[in-house]
Amino acid sequence: MFTVAVVLEIDPKDTAAFEEGLMQHAANSRSQEGCVTFSVARNHSQVGRYHIWEVYRDKDAFQAHVDADFMAWWREVSAPMLTAREIATADLMTA
Repeated sequence: MFTVAVVLEIDPKDTAAFEEGLMQHAANSRSQEGCVTFSVARNHSQVGRYHIWEVYRDKDAFQAHVDADFMAWWREVSAPMLTAREIATADLMTA
């Protein structure tokens, strides 16, 4: 499985608007056929820092996510609020 770990940072003053958009983005992502899981977490010690864990069936499913129509909306909504973004991809290891 193809996994994506994302860290997003915003100015804390944008929390309400950002979280509203982020939760809609998560719902949109979860509705995709190839999305296995899409989890969002708010950092305890750093206000304005969010962690997203995404698991897709394979790399093609992730590419379908990247190319989805709602991604343009998410980029438009989130970009003005983002102060930092880190993305890492990996293959999920299971025992």
